Amino acid sequence: MIGVTLIAGVAFLSVIEHHRVNTTTGEIRGVNPALVGLVLSYVLSITSLLSGVVSSYAETEREMVSVERMAQYLEGDELAPDASFEGSVESYESFMGDARLATPVPFGWPHLGWVTFDNVVFSYTSAGPAALNGVSFELPAKQRLGVVGRTGAGKSSLVQALFRLRPLRAGSIRIDGLDLAAVPVQLIRERLTCIPQEAFVFVGSIRDNLDPRHQHTDYELWSALSVCSMNVIVQNNGGLDGFRIEERGSNLSTGQRQLICLARAILTKARVLCMDEATSGVDVTTEKMIQRTLESNALRGTTVIFVAHRVQSVLEMCDLVAVMSSGKIVQFGEPKALSSVEGPFRSLLEGNR
Repeated sequence: MIGVTLIAGVAFLSVIEHHRVNTTTGEIRGVNPALVGLVLSYVLSITSLLSGVVSSYAETEREMVSVERMAQYLEGDELAPDASFEGSVESYESFMGDARLATPVPFGWPHLGWVTFDNVVFSYTSAGPAALNGVSFELPAKQRLGVVGRTGAGKSSLVQALFRLRPLRAGSIRIDGLDLAAVPVQLIRERLTCIPQEAFVFVGSIRDNLDPRHQHTDYELWSALSVCSMNVIVQNNGGLDGFRIEERGSNLSTGQRQLICLARAILTKARVLCMDEATSGVDVTTEKMIQRTLESNALRGTTVIFVAHRVQSVLEMCDLVAVMSSGKIVQFGEPKALSSVEGPFRSLLEGNR
């Protein structure tokens, strides 16, 4: 637009100057056509230069988003204040530090992993529709709960509410009787473990991925890999330090990335483990490996919330099942019992066959 304006302005001035008349002598003194052509050629080059400047500015602004994200990561993520906190985001860091000391969180919490949802209402925005609407259930310690339902039923929202990615609009979530609203967010995410659908692995060695803080012995690392049936693959590819994982885990299959994350979860010894559709992108063989891992002694004392893509897998892996629809639990109980009666779970099971 600026280039068009410049060209039009030069052309307009050239026409005016070409017909300029000397009022004293009456002589017509026009501008030299060669000079007009020279100016127009420069104006055309300026137009292309301006386009380059605009493109460079837009590209720089787009790339600076990555720099901004890196700066936020290096400086530490800003956690949004809880609904009960009154104050600025800047003062929230000190508030969280005080909360760590003031909140009566028992040493080693959680000890058992007993999870209770009490009339939980959860949404992604304060004015938006509720993703969870009055969800209530109790999951005894060391039990495996399968969460099933159609797309948009609220399965993943259940996990996000547990990790306090957003404050609850109503209700409460308790682990071992302790309300998570009274526990600092950092502590919740340190003590609970989640394996998402897109398993995340770092660029680096297997050791760095399993034990970033280097707190575990080689025996513990190999034991975790053995439980997940990944020890032979790692051994044949250079071992804990020689096997290097590439960007986004491109040299691993989807199932192998999930098993690496599962081995990492075993090492954390978390009492509550959430798997958000972790088997949706794996083959049947890898799913069987994950099932054997969940049933192993390494996770026998862990409470597992398993958001399932394949309903059939719930029958084989889980002690309890919660069927969700429109943000509510419409059926809850043992999988075999629910599959033997008419209801939402049986309909989902028959639809997946």
